[in-house]
Amino acid sequence: MDTDIFYNYIEKVLIPSLGEERPVLIVYDGHSTHVHVRVVELALRNRITILKLPPHTSHLLQPLDIAVFKSFKSIWDAKLVEWQRRNVGTKMPKKVFAPALADTWRETNPNIIKSGFRKAGIFPFNAHVIPVDKYDPDAYKRYQKKTLEEHFAYKKFVLACLTINLQQQMILLKIQIPMTLPCCRKFQSPVSKL
Repeated sequence: MDTDIFYNYIEKVLIPSLGEERPVLIVYDGHSTHVHVRVVELALRNRITILKLPPHTSHLLQPLDIAVFKSFKSIWDAKLVEWQRRNVGTKMPKKVFAPALADTWRETNPNIIKSGFRKAGIFPFNAHVIPVDKYDPDAYKRYQKKTLEEHFAYKKFVLACLTINLQQQMILLKIQIPMTLPCCRKFQSPVSKL
């Protein structure tokens, strides 16, 4: 599929079928035709958010791969076998294929589709849906270090805010506490770095 075909599909098929409710989330892989600037601009104009899956993660994050395709394939296989029994030795024509595929999609249980989004951690959102052993070990260590650094930076910020608030309250109450006392020195250092 090239960018023009994908763009036309989004513009002429997907957007009209979405209805008026916005914003909308679209989840798909990062194929180059899917992330072209024209496609992204079209999505922005129509209040559509694109969630591009990281490479080689669709088996973990894509709702269709996780839950829907197995059920869909079972329904499709049954339809195909039924058609072949009635049309032995005949190739299925396009005019039969498209309606059969549409019927298969309609017969796919909506709860299975919802289950795919839940299992992927997309809705409801669950950042812990993928087991740690699925991560690249080095990348996970970098993530943990960064997260820990951000956590300490946040704690330092909160402490600084509390210190400023405490100092303001002391000024309002006209309480004079020498900032040279040991208990106050630790409160001063984060403030001085702001």
